[in-house]
Amino acid sequence: MLNEREISLIKTIGESVRRNVSEIESRLEQRIDALKQENASLSAQLDQLRADNAPQPEPVTEEKVKTITESCLNGRSLLNTGDADSLIEEKVRKAFSSITVPDQQCIRGMIAEILSELPVPEDGKDGRDGKDGKDGTSITAEDIKPLVESVVRSAVSELPVPKDGKDGRDGKDGRDAFDIEILPGIDESRSYVRGTIATHSGGLWRAHEQTQGMRGWECIVRGYSSHLITVKDIRTLLIKSQMSDGETFEAEHTFPVMIYKNVYKAGETYQQGDVVTWGGSLWHCHTPTSDKPGELNSAGWTLIVKRGRDGKDAK
Repeated sequence: MLNEREISLIKTIGESVRRNVSEIESRLEQRIDALKQENASLSAQLDQLRADNAPQPEPVTEEKVKTITESCLNGRSLLNTGDADSLIEEKVRKAFSSITVPDQQCIRGMIAEILSELPVPEDGKDGRDGKDGKDGTSITAEDIKPLVESVVRSAVSELPVPKDGKDGRDGKDGRDAFDIEILPGIDESRSYVRGTIATHSGGLWRAHEQTQGMRGWECIVRGYSSHLITVKDIRTLLIKSQMSDGETFEAEHTFPVMIYKNVYKAGETYQQGDVVTWGGSLWHCHTPTSDKPGELNSAGWTLIVKRGRDGKDAK
């Protein structure tokens, strides 16, 4: 998947390519127009050359026709000859056959000579530099969201509409609960068929395929597989429980029993249930605290045995 920087680079490169292609197309169109004009000019010159070099037929005058006719008749009367027309046609045909057609190779040489005298077009001046482009801006997810939605919508619209599937086969009749045999345990060295139900690790298990060891078994009713209770300290128990599917849970239980901690020591933190001696009295901690018992604004201590009065001296 493209990141924002790659998408920005692709857009920048695409815009640069588009500008270059547009410039090349413009130059090609200008060059094609110039060649068309040059071709039209050369065609006009060629037509003019053909017209100028073609031999002009000699004009036929009345006197010349009369001379030709008399020579053909050889003194005979036109009225006495029935082939005057054929003689005229023959003379005209001979006159036209004497006209020489210009040689094509000569015409090609003349055209080549004219073209060689044309000046070779020089390269045009370089165009002015374009304006500096604006700095690109970062693309955010919101910017490309419409584009992505459009592409996804177009791709989804091309997907064939799914047809309804065939109806499934009717299932077998269920068995009565009393007909289901639950095995008392799982022997991992055996293989059980699909649908077998057995108890294991405090839970209820079902074979969803031909089993091999514990592969193919699924726990459908979880139970407790084991409980482990350990003493963390003098008043805290740590309980660890394992479920049928292997999941474990741990919990701590603290009992605020009264434990005598000797004479109060400054700077030490006492827990709920601790009992200390201070100032001749016995104090009970009901909230974790590091305050000194009996002082003003002291919190967390309760006086349970007050100091007794001093006894009298013996006589």
